[in-house]
Amino acid sequence: MVTAFTVLNGVLMARLLGPAGRGTVFAIVAFPTAVAALVGYFAYPVLVRRAAAARESPRRLNGFCLLATLPLAVATVLASAIIILLAGVQLSGAQRRTAILYAALWSPASLLILNFQAADLGCARWRRYNALRLTPYPVILAGLLLCFSVDRRDAEGVLGILLASTLLPMAIRVWLARPDGGFEIVSRGDLLKLYREALPFLAASGGAAALAYADQLVAATVLPAAEAGLYAVAQRAGLLMVPLSSAAGAVSFSEAAREPAGARAPRPWGRALVLVMVASCLVLATFVWFLVPVLYGAAFTGARVAAVLALVAGLLSALADLREQRLEGGGVPLRVVPGRLAGALALTVVAIPAGPRFGPVGIVAGSIVGQCMRSLVRERRLAAGRRRP
Repeated sequence: MVTAFTVLNGVLMARLLGPAGRGTVFAIVAFPTAVAALVGYFAYPVLVRRAAAARESPRRLNGFCLLATLPLAVATVLASAIIILLAGVQLSGAQRRTAILYAALWSPASLLILNFQAADLGCARWRRYNALRLTPYPVILAGLLLCFSVDRRDAEGVLGILLASTLLPMAIRVWLARPDGGFEIVSRGDLLKLYREALPFLAASGGAAALAYADQLVAATVLPAAEAGLYAVAQRAGLLMVPLSSAAGAVSFSEAAREPAGARAPRPWGRALVLVMVASCLVLATFVWFLVPVLYGAAFTGARVAAVLALVAGLLSALADLREQRLEGGGVPLRVVPGRLAGALALTVVAIPAGPRFGPVGIVAGSIVGQCMRSLVRERRLAAGRRRP
Protein backbone atom coordinates (compact mmCIF):
# COMPACT_ATOMS: atom_id res chain seq x y z
CA MET A 1 0.00 0.00 0.00
CA VAL A 2 2.86 2.39 0.79
CA THR A 3 4.34 1.68 -2.62
CA ALA A 4 1.01 2.35 -4.34
CA PHE A 5 0.67 5.67 -2.53
CA THR A 6 4.30 6.53 -3.33
CA VAL A 7 3.83 5.94 -7.05
CA LEU A 8 0.50 7.79 -7.17
CA ASN A 9 1.81 10.76 -5.20
CA GLY A 10 4.94 10.88 -7.35
CA VAL A 11 2.87 10.94 -10.53
CA LEU A 12 0.62 13.72 -9.24
CA MET A 13 3.57 15.77 -8.00
CA ALA A 14 5.38 15.45 -11.33
CA ARG A 15 2.31 16.43 -13.33
CA LEU A 16 1.61 19.30 -10.98
CA LEU A 17 5.12 20.81 -11.08
CA GLY A 18 6.77 19.61 -14.30
CA PRO A 19 10.46 18.57 -14.48
CA ALA A 20 11.93 21.87 -13.23
CA GLY A 21 9.51 22.30 -10.33
CA ARG A 22 9.82 18.64 -9.37
CA GLY A 23 13.59 19.02 -9.40
CA THR A 24 13.43 22.07 -7.13
CA VAL A 25 11.32 20.21 -4.56
CA PHE A 26 13.62 17.21 -4.84
CA ALA A 27 16.71 19.32 -4.10
CA ILE A 28 15.13 21.20 -1.18
CA VAL A 29 13.93 17.98 0.46
CA ALA A 30 17.06 15.93 -0.28
CA PHE A 31 19.44 17.88 1.96
CA PRO A 32 17.58 17.67 5.32
CA THR A 33 16.38 14.14 4.56
CA ALA A 34 19.94 12.92 4.03
CA VAL A 35 21.24 14.66 7.16
CA ALA A 36 18.33 13.34 9.25
CA ALA A 37 19.17 9.82 8.10
CA LEU A 38 22.84 10.29 8.99
CA VAL A 39 22.08 11.71 12.44
CA GLY A 40 18.62 10.47 13.29
CA TYR A 41 19.27 6.73 13.27
CA PHE A 42 21.81 7.13 16.06
CA ALA A 43 19.39 6.08 18.82
CA TYR A 44 17.09 3.96 16.65
CA PRO A 45 18.76 0.52 17.02
CA VAL A 46 19.17 0.89 20.78
CA LEU A 47 15.54 1.90 21.25
CA VAL A 48 14.49 -1.15 19.21
CA ARG A 49 16.65 -3.47 21.29
CA ARG A 50 15.57 -1.98 24.62
CA ALA A 51 11.93 -2.25 23.67
CA ALA A 52 12.39 -5.82 22.43
CA ALA A 53 14.16 -6.82 25.65
CA ALA A 54 11.43 -5.18 27.79
CA ARG A 55 14.12 -3.27 29.68
CA GLU A 56 12.02 -0.13 30.00
CA SER A 57 8.40 0.59 30.89
CA PRO A 58 6.30 2.06 28.04
CA ARG A 59 6.20 5.43 29.82
CA ARG A 60 9.96 5.50 30.28
CA LEU A 61 10.50 4.37 26.70
CA ASN A 62 8.34 7.28 25.52
CA GLY A 63 10.49 9.62 27.58
CA PHE A 64 13.64 8.30 25.93
CA CYS A 65 12.07 8.73 22.47
CA LEU A 66 11.26 12.37 23.19
CA LEU A 67 14.47 13.37 24.95
CA ALA A 68 16.76 11.58 22.50
CA THR A 69 15.13 13.54 19.67
CA LEU A 70 16.06 17.01 20.93
CA PRO A 71 19.87 17.08 20.47
CA LEU A 72 19.59 15.04 17.27
CA ALA A 73 17.09 17.53 15.84
CA VAL A 74 19.33 20.50 16.67
CA ALA A 75 22.29 18.77 15.01
CA THR A 76 20.19 17.94 11.95
CA VAL A 77 18.95 21.50 11.47
CA LEU A 78 22.42 23.02 11.84
CA ALA A 79 24.08 20.49 9.54
CA SER A 80 21.29 20.85 6.96
CA ALA A 81 21.65 24.62 6.91
CA ILE A 82 25.41 24.39 6.40
CA ILE A 83 25.09 21.84 3.58
CA ILE A 84 22.32 23.83 1.87
CA LEU A 85 24.46 26.97 1.91
CA LEU A 86 27.55 25.14 0.65
CA ALA A 87 26.13 22.54 -1.75
CA GLY A 88 22.82 24.02 -2.85
CA VAL A 89 24.41 25.68 -5.86
CA GLN A 90 21.46 24.84 -8.10
CA LEU A 91 19.06 26.70 -5.77
CA SER A 92 18.43 30.44 -5.80
CA GLY A 93 18.87 32.52 -2.68
CA ALA A 94 15.14 32.44 -1.94
CA GLN A 95 15.02 28.70 -2.48
CA ARG A 96 17.91 28.20 -0.07
CA ARG A 97 16.06 30.18 2.60
CA THR A 98 12.97 28.06 1.96
CA ALA A 99 15.08 24.90 2.25
CA ILE A 100 16.52 25.97 5.61
CA LEU A 101 13.07 26.85 6.95
CA TYR A 102 11.73 23.51 5.78
CA ALA A 103 14.61 21.70 7.50
CA ALA A 104 14.00 23.58 10.76
CA LEU A 105 10.30 22.64 10.84
CA TRP A 106 10.51 19.14 9.41
CA SER A 107 13.53 17.68 11.22
CA PRO A 108 12.25 17.53 14.84
CA ALA A 109 8.93 15.96 13.83
CA SER A 110 10.59 13.45 11.52
CA LEU A 111 13.15 12.32 14.10
CA LEU A 112 10.53 11.99 16.83
CA ILE A 113 8.44 9.77 14.55
CA LEU A 114 11.53 7.70 13.81
CA ASN A 115 12.24 7.11 17.50
CA PHE A 116 8.61 6.19 18.13
CA GLN A 117 8.79 3.72 15.26
CA ALA A 118 11.83 2.16 16.91
CA ALA A 119 9.89 1.61 20.12
CA ASP A 120 6.90 0.15 18.26
CA LEU A 121 9.14 -2.11 16.20
CA GLY A 122 10.93 -3.45 19.28
CA CYS A 123 7.64 -4.11 21.06
CA ALA A 124 6.27 -5.80 17.91
CA ARG A 125 3.32 -3.38 17.76
CA TRP A 126 2.93 -4.07 14.08
CA ARG A 127 -0.40 -2.33 13.58
CA ARG A 128 0.82 0.87 15.17
CA TYR A 129 4.17 0.64 13.42
CA ASN A 130 2.63 0.13 9.98
CA ALA A 131 -0.11 2.71 10.54
CA LEU A 132 2.47 5.33 11.46
CA ARG A 133 4.42 4.54 8.29
CA LEU A 134 1.30 4.73 6.15
CA THR A 135 -0.29 7.91 7.53
CA PRO A 136 1.83 10.49 5.62
CA TYR A 137 0.91 9.16 2.20
CA PRO A 138 -2.87 9.79 2.22
CA VAL A 139 -2.12 13.25 3.62
CA ILE A 140 0.19 13.97 0.68
CA LEU A 141 -2.40 12.60 -1.76
CA ALA A 142 -5.16 14.80 -0.32
CA GLY A 143 -2.90 17.86 -0.43
CA LEU A 144 -1.87 17.27 -4.05
CA LEU A 145 -5.48 16.78 -5.12
CA LEU A 146 -6.34 20.05 -3.38
CA CYS A 147 -3.54 21.80 -5.30
CA PHE A 148 -4.98 20.48 -8.56
CA SER A 149 -8.47 21.63 -7.62
CA VAL A 150 -7.32 25.21 -6.97
CA ASP A 151 -4.66 25.08 -9.74
CA ARG A 152 -1.76 25.86 -7.41
CA ARG A 153 1.47 24.64 -9.03
CA ASP A 154 4.34 26.08 -6.99
CA ALA A 155 7.06 24.29 -5.06
CA GLU A 156 6.22 26.08 -1.80
CA GLY A 157 2.71 24.60 -1.76
CA VAL A 158 4.04 21.09 -2.24
CA LEU A 159 6.63 21.62 0.51
CA GLY A 160 3.81 22.67 2.83
CA ILE A 161 2.01 19.43 2.03
CA LEU A 162 5.13 17.39 2.78
CA LEU A 163 5.56 19.21 6.07
CA ALA A 164 1.93 18.57 7.05
CA SER A 165 2.37 14.88 6.21
CA THR A 166 5.10 14.72 8.88
CA LEU A 167 3.51 16.88 11.56
CA LEU A 168 0.18 15.03 11.53
CA PRO A 169 1.51 11.51 12.25
CA MET A 170 3.84 12.98 14.88
CA ALA A 171 0.85 14.53 16.64
CA ILE A 172 -1.11 11.28 16.39
CA ARG A 173 1.74 9.24 17.84
CA VAL A 174 2.24 11.68 20.72
CA TRP A 175 -1.47 11.35 21.48
CA LEU A 176 -1.19 7.54 21.40
CA ALA A 177 1.43 7.77 24.16
CA ARG A 178 -1.28 8.81 26.63
CA PRO A 179 -2.45 5.23 27.45
CA ASP A 180 1.17 4.41 28.32
CA GLY A 181 1.13 7.11 30.98
CA GLY A 182 2.62 9.80 28.80
CA PHE A 183 6.32 10.59 28.97
CA GLU A 184 8.58 9.86 31.91
CA ILE A 185 11.14 12.58 32.64
CA VAL A 186 14.46 10.96 31.81
CA SER A 187 17.62 12.31 33.39
CA ARG A 188 20.54 13.60 31.38
CA GLY A 189 22.69 10.81 32.79
CA ASP A 190 20.25 8.17 31.54
CA LEU A 191 20.26 9.80 28.11
CA LEU A 192 24.06 9.73 28.03
CA LYS A 193 23.96 6.02 28.89
CA LEU A 194 21.59 5.48 25.97
CA TYR A 195 23.93 7.36 23.66
CA ARG A 196 26.95 5.38 24.87
CA GLU A 197 25.04 2.18 24.18
CA ALA A 198 24.24 3.53 20.72
CA LEU A 199 27.84 4.36 19.79
CA PRO A 200 28.64 0.94 18.25
CA PHE A 201 25.63 1.39 15.95
CA LEU A 202 26.62 4.89 14.85
CA ALA A 203 28.99 3.78 12.12
CA ALA A 204 26.49 1.22 10.81
CA SER A 205 23.59 3.66 10.65
CA GLY A 206 25.82 6.38 9.22
CA GLY A 207 27.12 4.03 6.56
CA ALA A 208 23.60 2.97 5.62
CA ALA A 209 22.44 6.58 5.37
CA ALA A 210 25.47 7.61 3.36
CA LEU A 211 24.85 4.81 0.88
CA ALA A 212 21.09 5.45 0.72
CA TYR A 213 21.29 9.21 0.20
CA ALA A 214 24.63 9.87 -1.48
CA ASP A 215 23.01 9.68 -4.91
CA GLN A 216 20.33 12.19 -3.94
CA LEU A 217 22.88 14.63 -2.54
CA VAL A 218 24.98 14.36 -5.68
CA ALA A 219 21.90 14.81 -7.90
CA ALA A 220 20.71 17.82 -5.90
CA THR A 221 24.17 19.37 -6.14
CA VAL A 222 25.25 18.75 -9.73
CA LEU A 223 22.04 18.47 -11.76
CA PRO A 224 20.04 21.46 -13.03
CA ALA A 225 16.43 21.58 -11.83
CA ALA A 226 14.90 19.93 -14.90
CA GLU A 227 17.36 17.00 -14.86
CA ALA A 228 16.94 16.67 -11.09
CA GLY A 229 13.21 16.32 -11.76
CA LEU A 230 13.90 13.46 -14.17
CA TYR A 231 16.15 11.84 -11.58
CA ALA A 232 13.44 12.17 -8.92
CA VAL A 233 11.11 10.15 -11.15
CA ALA A 234 13.78 7.54 -11.90
CA GLN A 235 14.69 7.22 -8.24
CA ARG A 236 11.05 6.51 -7.38
CA ALA A 237 11.21 3.46 -9.65
CA GLY A 238 14.08 2.07 -7.60
CA LEU A 239 11.94 2.32 -4.47
CA LEU A 240 9.50 -0.23 -5.89
CA MET A 241 11.80 -2.97 -4.58
CA VAL A 242 11.73 -1.59 -1.03
CA PRO A 243 8.44 -2.97 0.41
CA LEU A 244 9.37 -6.65 0.33
CA SER A 245 12.88 -6.15 1.69
CA SER A 246 11.72 -3.57 4.22
CA ALA A 247 9.07 -5.86 5.67
CA ALA A 248 11.39 -8.86 5.82
CA GLY A 249 14.24 -6.75 7.19
CA ALA A 250 12.14 -5.19 9.95
CA VAL A 251 10.92 -8.60 11.12
CA SER A 252 14.45 -9.97 10.89
CA PHE A 253 15.90 -7.15 13.00
CA SER A 254 13.20 -7.51 15.64
CA GLU A 255 13.59 -11.31 15.83
CA ALA A 256 17.37 -11.08 16.05
CA ALA A 257 17.07 -8.51 18.84
CA ARG A 258 14.95 -10.99 20.84
CA GLU A 259 17.33 -13.92 20.50
CA PRO A 260 19.80 -14.79 23.27
CA ALA A 261 23.36 -13.63 22.72
CA GLY A 262 25.24 -16.05 20.54
CA ALA A 263 22.13 -17.76 19.20
CA ARG A 264 22.45 -18.92 15.64
CA ALA A 265 19.21 -18.49 13.74
CA PRO A 266 18.50 -19.27 10.11
CA ARG A 267 18.78 -16.49 7.58
CA PRO A 268 15.52 -14.51 7.19
CA TRP A 269 15.69 -14.85 3.44
CA GLY A 270 16.44 -17.73 1.18
CA ARG A 271 16.67 -18.78 -2.41
CA ALA A 272 12.92 -18.58 -3.00
CA LEU A 273 12.69 -14.99 -1.80
CA VAL A 274 15.68 -13.96 -3.93
CA LEU A 275 14.09 -15.52 -7.01
CA VAL A 276 10.81 -13.71 -6.29
CA MET A 277 12.64 -10.39 -5.98
CA VAL A 278 14.60 -10.91 -9.20
CA ALA A 279 11.45 -11.89 -11.10
CA SER A 280 9.61 -8.89 -9.67
CA CYS A 281 12.41 -6.61 -10.82
CA LEU A 282 12.23 -7.94 -14.39
CA VAL A 283 8.46 -7.53 -14.55
CA LEU A 284 8.58 -4.05 -13.04
CA ALA A 285 11.31 -2.96 -15.46
CA THR A 286 9.01 -3.76 -18.41
CA PHE A 287 6.15 -1.80 -16.90
CA VAL A 288 8.37 1.12 -15.94
CA TRP A 289 9.76 1.49 -19.46
CA PHE A 290 6.32 1.84 -21.01
CA LEU A 291 4.48 3.61 -18.20
CA VAL A 292 6.86 6.44 -17.27
CA PRO A 293 5.80 8.72 -20.15
CA VAL A 294 2.19 7.62 -19.80
CA LEU A 295 1.90 8.29 -16.07
CA TYR A 296 4.25 11.22 -15.61
CA GLY A 297 3.75 12.87 -19.00
CA ALA A 298 5.81 13.23 -22.16
CA ALA A 299 8.13 15.73 -20.43
CA PHE A 300 9.50 12.86 -18.31
CA THR A 301 10.18 10.41 -21.17
CA GLY A 302 13.90 11.02 -20.69
CA ALA A 303 13.72 9.34 -17.28
CA ARG A 304 12.95 5.87 -18.68
CA VAL A 305 16.48 4.49 -18.95
CA ALA A 306 17.47 5.85 -15.55
CA ALA A 307 14.27 4.41 -14.03
CA VAL A 308 15.01 0.89 -15.29
CA LEU A 309 18.59 1.10 -14.02
CA ALA A 310 17.28 2.42 -10.69
CA LEU A 311 15.24 -0.78 -10.38
CA VAL A 312 18.45 -2.80 -10.70
CA ALA A 313 20.10 -0.66 -8.02
CA GLY A 314 17.01 -1.11 -5.84
CA LEU A 315 17.18 -4.89 -6.23
CA LEU A 316 20.85 -4.97 -5.21
CA SER A 317 20.11 -2.74 -2.23
CA ALA A 318 17.17 -4.89 -1.14
CA LEU A 319 19.22 -8.09 -1.19
CA ALA A 320 21.97 -6.42 0.84
CA ASP A 321 19.50 -5.06 3.39
CA LEU A 322 18.05 -8.51 4.03
CA ARG A 323 21.51 -9.81 4.77
CA GLU A 324 22.54 -6.95 7.03
CA GLN A 325 19.42 -6.44 9.14
CA ARG A 326 19.96 -9.68 11.04
CA LEU A 327 23.54 -8.73 11.82
CA GLU A 328 22.43 -5.37 13.23
CA GLY A 329 19.53 -6.85 15.18
CA GLY A 330 21.88 -9.44 16.63
CA GLY A 331 24.02 -6.68 18.12
CA VAL A 332 26.99 -6.85 15.73
CA PRO A 333 26.45 -3.75 13.59
CA LEU A 334 30.14 -3.14 12.97
CA ARG A 335 30.28 -6.12 10.63
CA VAL A 336 28.22 -4.23 8.03
CA VAL A 337 30.08 -0.93 8.28
CA PRO A 338 33.00 -1.55 5.86
CA GLY A 339 30.69 -2.61 3.04
CA ARG A 340 28.34 0.34 3.46
CA LEU A 341 31.13 2.89 3.61
CA ALA A 342 32.90 1.34 0.62
CA GLY A 343 29.62 1.38 -1.30
CA ALA A 344 28.93 5.02 -0.48
CA LEU A 345 32.47 6.00 -1.50
CA ALA A 346 32.27 4.09 -4.78
CA LEU A 347 28.86 5.62 -5.55
CA THR A 348 30.11 9.14 -4.94
CA VAL A 349 33.34 8.68 -6.90
CA VAL A 350 31.40 7.45 -9.93
CA ALA A 351 28.35 9.73 -9.69
CA ILE A 352 30.09 13.10 -9.25
CA PRO A 353 31.80 13.07 -12.67
CA ALA A 354 29.12 10.93 -14.38
CA GLY A 355 26.18 13.06 -13.27
CA PRO A 356 27.07 16.28 -15.12
CA ARG A 357 28.10 14.31 -18.22
CA PHE A 358 25.33 11.69 -18.47
CA GLY A 359 22.61 13.25 -16.31
CA PRO A 360 20.35 10.96 -14.24
CA VAL A 361 21.73 7.83 -15.94
CA GLY A 362 25.23 8.64 -14.71
CA ILE A 363 24.10 8.97 -11.10
CA VAL A 364 22.07 5.74 -11.23
CA ALA A 365 25.11 3.97 -12.67
CA GLY A 366 27.03 5.17 -9.63
CA SER A 367 24.33 3.67 -7.41
CA ILE A 368 24.70 0.27 -9.08
CA VAL A 369 28.48 0.36 -8.65
CA GLY A 370 28.05 1.37 -5.01
CA GLN A 371 25.65 -1.48 -4.20
CA CYS A 372 27.94 -4.03 -5.86
CA MET A 373 30.91 -2.74 -3.88
CA ARG A 374 28.85 -2.85 -0.68
CA SER A 375 28.01 -6.54 -1.03
CA LEU A 376 31.48 -7.51 -2.21
CA VAL A 377 33.27 -5.89 0.74
CA ARG A 378 30.74 -7.19 3.27
CA GLU A 379 30.96 -10.82 2.13
CA ARG A 380 34.74 -10.74 1.97
CA ARG A 381 34.91 -9.35 5.52
CA LEU A 382 32.45 -11.95 6.82
CA ALA A 383 34.36 -14.75 5.10
CA ALA A 384 37.60 -13.51 6.60
CA GLY A 385 35.99 -13.45 10.05
CA ARG A 386 34.84 -17.06 9.70
CA ARG A 387 38.34 -18.19 8.71
CA ARG A 388 39.93 -16.38 11.64
CA PRO A 389 40.62 -18.81 14.56
